[in-house]
Amino acid sequence: WGIAYALASSSDYQLDRIVVREGGYCSLHRHLDKDNLFLVRRGRLRVTWLTDNGEESTELTPTSDPLCIPAGVLHRFLGLAATSEVFELYTSETDRPVRRDDILREEPGGMLANAPLSSLPDIEGAV
Repeated sequence: WGIAYALASSSDYQLDRIVVREGGYCSLHRHLDKDNLFLVRRGRLRVTWLTDNGEESTELTPTSDPLCIPAGVLHRFLGLAATSEVFELYTSETDRPVRRDDILREEPGGMLANAPLSSLPDIEGAV
């Protein structure tokens, strides 16, 4: 679906840059302790999450406000442009440190059927 690059981290936060192909989607997942903030630098990204009332989603672009998915909320994203570049900032409202392995996957990520084949930049630091 794409590539994730770790940019910076500490016990208080984690900052990643993700590059998502058109039609690429991440796993359906939740984080136990960390909130997940999305900020689109270029392209378009649809983020979908589950609530008590069902499914909600929004499309993010470079002019959109950042979107925060709180810890514990099941969510996934889908690339809507040929290549989308997104910054993900993880923070925690708990006393526990932000950890990269704080993720519970319900379904795998992948590519939509008939998604265009596109190449992604080969940059060191992918996680």
